[in-house]
Amino acid sequence: MRYIKYAPFFGALLSRYKVCMEINGDDKLEARLRSNLVYYYICLTENLVLKNVDAFIPVSYELEEKYKRFDRSSLVIGNGINVSNYHVIELNNKVPELVFVSSPNQPWQGFDKILKMAKYFHNWNFNIIGIDGDSKGNVKYFGYMSNKDATEIIQKCDVGIGTLSSYVNGLDEASPLKTRHYLACGLPVIYAYKDTDLDDNLDFTLRLENKIDNINFKIIERFVQRVFGDNCLRYRARKEAEDTLNSNLKESQRLNFFNKIINS
Repeated sequence: MRYIKYAPFFGALLSRYKVCMEINGDDKLEARLRSNLVYYYICLTENLVLKNVDAFIPVSYELEEKYKRFDRSSLVIGNGINVSNYHVIELNNKVPELVFVSSPNQPWQGFDKILKMAKYFHNWNFNIIGIDGDSKGNVKYFGYMSNKDATEIIQKCDVGIGTLSSYVNGLDEASPLKTRHYLACGLPVIYAYKDTDLDDNLDFTLRLENKIDNINFKIIERFVQRVFGDNCLRYRARKEAEDTLNSNLKESQRLNFFNKIINS
């Protein structure tokens, strides 16, 4: 299960079974951004839920640290993707095509920084998926799309842009699905957090600092110019997704951990 806010008799229900809980975020931090009432409720009742959990599966090492006080078995498994559902298209675009997948009203995604980049790099095209807007100049909005339709756009782009403002949530580490989607399609990526599964020194990734003023135009320009038009690099990005991010590998780890907890 994932974390669920406490309700009467819920703790007693959990105590009847072996429970592995996936931790995919800091619920208290996220609640504080939305509602003080929900935040204080979680603070008061969190232990009533978690004391009955037998093991944790955090999606990051940073989150694992937050739950060590409960002295439970844990296994970090970052988010994965079924890589076999995607493929690489070799490109010959005339100008760099960048893509950003997001949802509205999520300030940690850093959408405001995408608009700053688009204004500065006026010769590049920016494709925005998941957010509505009026397409103008070098910015094109596609709004909400099915995974199939979004993939068709992503595959035709040169660079994928990941989360840029994780500091808003008080986090520095993550494994966003959009980054996995980009890499499965062979896109080099730009992001601003510590990725649970990726080495910082991969030649098809650019990790920016996780801070408010992290958009260094010169560094971004050098990266995009280096990867633009390099189809061999796209296949290396795809290979990384196959070897490291494939959900089949991750779910095998998860099932083995389940068996360990069940038999303990």
